[in-house]
Amino acid sequence: MVHPRRVSHDDLLAVLSPPVRVGCPTVIAEHELLPITEAQLLATASAPTTPPPTQPAGAIPWATFSDYSVNAAGADRHEAGYLMWTHAITGNSNVIGNKGFHGIGTGNKAMLGTDAPILLGLPLAQLTALSVRYALRTAGNAHILNRPYINILIDVNGDGTIYKIGVFDRDPNPALNLLVDVAQADPTDHEYLLSWVGAGKLKIVNELAGVTPAVDLGAGWHNKVFHVSDILAVYPNAKLAQAFPADNGLPADLTMPPLWLVLGDSTYTRYSRVLLREVRLNS
Repeated sequence: MVHPRRVSHDDLLAVLSPPVRVGCPTVIAEHELLPITEAQLLATASAPTTPPPTQPAGAIPWATFSDYSVNAAGADRHEAGYLMWTHAITGNSNVIGNKGFHGIGTGNKAMLGTDAPILLGLPLAQLTALSVRYALRTAGNAHILNRPYINILIDVNGDGTIYKIGVFDRDPNPALNLLVDVAQADPTDHEYLLSWVGAGKLKIVNELAGVTPAVDLGAGWHNKVFHVSDILAVYPNAKLAQAFPADNGLPADLTMPPLWLVLGDSTYTRYSRVLLREVRLNS
């Protein structure tokens, strides 16, 4: 690439040449100086040299996951993935330091979170797909909270002033359902692929100021469904974050990662076991 440069009257120009040949005592060099505008100079000299950043995608490494569970629940490395579990008991003391809720919950809630670098600070606009491969180890328990669902932590303004919990879960009401479960191979093996198929929709816990919900079932429903494009129209800097959002359904004394999987909730007291095989982002 030719890089033009301006030359003023006092610039010194040097010419490098081979030694003179016998019978040719001089070297003749010709320079041509052409006028060029500032706009032309900048257009030529500042052409892009690197491609635009690509959207992160692929399986999220298990080494980036940690247990954030509350009360009689937990998550442990098992086989080639993680085992998430809840016990069918109540009565655990809900206090800081004893895996207690920030709020007044008394249930068992298994939470397995990841702070993978591809998620920290990921713009919400670049979150386009999520999927989880898992095996259900309590097949006799068909309760909806016995299967995994996904939460994300959103820094709405991109500056740490407002945090919201995004929810991807199944719901018996089709208008609120954002995930699909598909049995893999023989259904008796209880192997499933859970995928976000919300067509650009996301649940938000409580309201999101300035954004009109795509689905709002009234004051008795805390979670409302929003189009991601509508969120970004009002909050273009929204991104995934790591913080303590002081949500009543989360641990009282833990900073939460940008994404975590969940079994149960703040009132759940059933026995459940789920073996996670793989969690994928944008693929």
